[in-house]
Amino acid sequence: IKLWNRKPLAKFTKNLSPDKINLSTLKGEGELSNLELDEEVLQNMLDLPTWLAVTRVYCNKAAIRIQWTKLKTSPISLFLDKVEVEMRTCEEPRPPNGPSPIAITAGQSEYGFAEKVVEGMSVIINSITIKVQAQAFHASFELWQLQGCSLNPKWQKSDLRYTRITHPKRGEVLTFKEINWQSLRIEADAIESDEQDLGSTPLRLITNQGRIRIALKRRVKDCNVLASKLLFILDDLLWVLTDSQLKAIIHYAKSLSEAMEKSGQQRKSMAAETLQTAPPSPGIHSLWTDPPPPEAVGTPGTLAQYFDLHDVKESSYHTFISRLDLHICNDSSSDSGTEFSSLFPPRGIKSHRKCKFAKITNPYVIPNTFFFLLVSTGGRHSKRTQSLLSCNRKSLHLPDNTPAIHLQFTEYYFPDNPGLPAPCSNLYAQLNGLQLYLDAPSVLWMTLFSRGLHKTLDQVKAFYHLQDSSKTDEHIDIRLDATHLKLIIPLESSILDHPDRPQSLSISLPQIVLSNTRHAPHASHSDLNSTYSSFSARPFFRPTASQPFPRDQSVLHPLPSAFLQHCLENESLSLAHKRPSRSQDVWSVSLSRVALGFDGARRGPRGKALPFVEPFAMYLWMCCPSAFKQDSLCSSIDGNSKIPKQSLLDSLQGVNDVISNKIDQNSPMASIHILAQSITPVKMWLNHYQFVALLRLKDYLDRLAGDLSKDVQGLGQPEHKPSDPPSVCVSVLMEAIELALLLPPATCEPEEEEAHSPEETDSPSLTDSDLSPSHHAGGAGGNEDQEDDVEQEGSVEEVSVLVLCLSRIGCLTEKCGEDIVVALEAQELVPKQHGNHKVTDLLAGMALTQAGSSSPSAPLSPGPCSLSCPPAAALRMEMGPRARRHSPLSESMGFIEMCLTGCKAELLASTLNTLAPFLEDELSADPQPMRLCLRDTAFTLKDDGPRVYPTAPQPVPVLFSLDGIVLERMDDGILSLRCESFGFGFQQLLR
Repeated sequence: IKLWNRKPLAKFTKNLSPDKINLSTLKGEGELSNLELDEEVLQNMLDLPTWLAVTRVYCNKAAIRIQWTKLKTSPISLFLDKVEVEMRTCEEPRPPNGPSPIAITAGQSEYGFAEKVVEGMSVIINSITIKVQAQAFHASFELWQLQGCSLNPKWQKSDLRYTRITHPKRGEVLTFKEINWQSLRIEADAIESDEQDLGSTPLRLITNQGRIRIALKRRVKDCNVLASKLLFILDDLLWVLTDSQLKAIIHYAKSLSEAMEKSGQQRKSMAAETLQTAPPSPGIHSLWTDPPPPEAVGTPGTLAQYFDLHDVKESSYHTFISRLDLHICNDSSSDSGTEFSSLFPPRGIKSHRKCKFAKITNPYVIPNTFFFLLVSTGGRHSKRTQSLLSCNRKSLHLPDNTPAIHLQFTEYYFPDNPGLPAPCSNLYAQLNGLQLYLDAPSVLWMTLFSRGLHKTLDQVKAFYHLQDSSKTDEHIDIRLDATHLKLIIPLESSILDHPDRPQSLSISLPQIVLSNTRHAPHASHSDLNSTYSSFSARPFFRPTASQPFPRDQSVLHPLPSAFLQHCLENESLSLAHKRPSRSQDVWSVSLSRVALGFDGARRGPRGKALPFVEPFAMYLWMCCPSAFKQDSLCSSIDGNSKIPKQSLLDSLQGVNDVISNKIDQNSPMASIHILAQSITPVKMWLNHYQFVALLRLKDYLDRLAGDLSKDVQGLGQPEHKPSDPPSVCVSVLMEAIELALLLPPATCEPEEEEAHSPEETDSPSLTDSDLSPSHHAGGAGGNEDQEDDVEQEGSVEEVSVLVLCLSRIGCLTEKCGEDIVVALEAQELVPKQHGNHKVTDLLAGMALTQAGSSSPSAPLSPGPCSLSCPPAAALRMEMGPRARRHSPLSESMGFIEMCLTGCKAELLASTLNTLAPFLEDELSADPQPMRLCLRDTAFTLKDDGPRVYPTAPQPVPVLFSLDGIVLERMDDGILSLRCESFGFGFQQLLR
């Protein structure tokens, strides 16, 4: 009997002899000792990837229990005491896995009764140790109380006959297994050598309960594994990592990446051979040729439908963690900090433990809820813990099945012919309800931490020769969909804690679509065509502008031909010719209903933000012009393309100049060019305390940028430092901007106040209810409650409203190294004075009265003018070493130049009196160097203040006519009034 049992067991072992078998035949029990299993057989049975090989498997003691009368329904139980497994990674992929060893009879290879009994065996192991030897490290995995058994497709224990599904026509069988354990210990350490000095730290991880669920699809003819699906499940996981340990993880993962990539290429190449050399099984052929079976509605009625419901189309690997608490500590200095993060997966999978990945065969990550806490340092003391990054699931009432983050990467290949060109790989990301708190210490810590990881990654690449220039420039189709994002920027408090002083600035992004493909909303070639046409129609964005100011100091081309070339690309090209490099990607960003608001003011609506910028929409396009050939524009137009060339070119104003080479194609281009167009008017509201808070925000961001620069210098410069720093050029086009300044109330006579009350007029204004702050706050349904909240806080004072309307605005921002130049022009500038209004009325959305009925107002420009006319307002700001030509202080503070041309306006004396205190800063600072030029400008000043003596006559308006006047202030802070030099431009003044 021992010899009879030794024959099938010998296929799994090496040194099995009859004296190692202790068998009780009638009881169905047996014992084995000191066994060494066959490594190749174990590889084939487990279907291990070809970049991993088993070198040794040892077991000190094994016991088996067989229920002879229940072989069809009850599994054979195998008990192992201690198992040791040794494995190694393969730099070159080993040969593919061979036939499965469960075909125990030499003359029988089909999936018969004996194979079903062997595969349904349950295993219990007291302890198992797995040692892995890699090129860069050695690791060990220790598991205790491990159990493995067969389950039904619903992952429940049942009769063995229900743990497999056989397709009646394909000749395929599905089996389902689960392996669980009580404790897992993982250790990894780098291999010490004289050549390698990466500063690795041993890595350790101890987890509690976990399980692995495996679904295997075999061919009935020869028991070969066709596909497998592995789901790795862990419960709560707490992991404390130092930065050196995280660097070690990157070190280990990168050292394995090349071997895993080669194994993946081998799998793709073997797919065609498998299809050609496989027996004529109907299942293998129909997998690629026959149409997919119809999806079963409700409960499957046939065995084939039940098989298709749980079918494993392709091998896949999944990881599921119920809760992950990750603490990352900086152990490189004494001023260390800690970053905390917690991630929660989708609740549906957590409650039912179902595998919902049947139709997904690509890598993806889906955390349901998560949060990152601020960096914890020794000098920070706060009772309330603030989340750096979190998900506002409760406040936004997001459904339970909506993930906070969804990442999915898909790679394509043809199994029957790997040589055929396949579509580009694509990456899809989805973000829902995320909130980011811009904390300076956390940003600094993460910047240092990420740069340290990047440096380690470069060292690993250089040491293992993993640099692959052909892979790094491969194009990947990327799309990001984000909804309900929010960015919170803290505002520093002042010595005087005023009730109107906000504590933070919030940026709400209800919907964002980012993509480098033309298959996204507002991202088609025609959309880019329309945007480029709008910019090229403006003389401000042409290389030779009609006015030298404010573009006279700009050095970069505002409209590179790369955007036009991308418009003319032929979408009908074959896959073999449509492989652009990653550097030639043209990115599009669609922003819908972007809004900014101030939070934290003690006097205001409770739980709601005070509006700063009302919702608006904007489209952005980005590209790297240096990656495009300068002479490929004409070839794109003259090539064999089915795009209607003439209609496309006619729609682009200024394109004829590009084709005829009238525009200097040798103009310098920035490393990154951005086109931004606002399709809706931008409306802003601002009071004095919010203005001062924005000044402190500028100081906050300046200090943050300075600290980042110092930290980068402290890390040391990279070995291959680029010769020229990257440059950025941003072109912005807007139709209208309306800035409402909430000034202190004007002291008018009582009868004039009563005559201009908002309730006595029904004339609409530019701030109608549909675009009023209440519309941003949530509609008119809560006006009464909102007004009550405001009145309870005591905000019943009045403010004087001054609205500055700018029309047809063009803005150009250039950054070359440390030099920054901002040029802006507006064709029209119109001030509207609305008199005194209660803050409660403004927040409640009541329409402001017409300017003519409440206070005088007239346009600062003579009316609509053509684009060839000089702009009503032009502004330029310079900062950096180039600005030092104006004054030494201009290098750090910047130099502002502004020119008003052809302006006619009527202003109230009360407005001018309150505008100066509005612009005063709470802190003493160096004077801002500036220069203001007035050309053909006339101001009518009306005195609307109370008369000192009742007998005084009505004040007569005073008219100021200014032409060629320059107001200048330099580092000494002295305001000088001068006359503009006759016959010279604005940039050349009398000195």
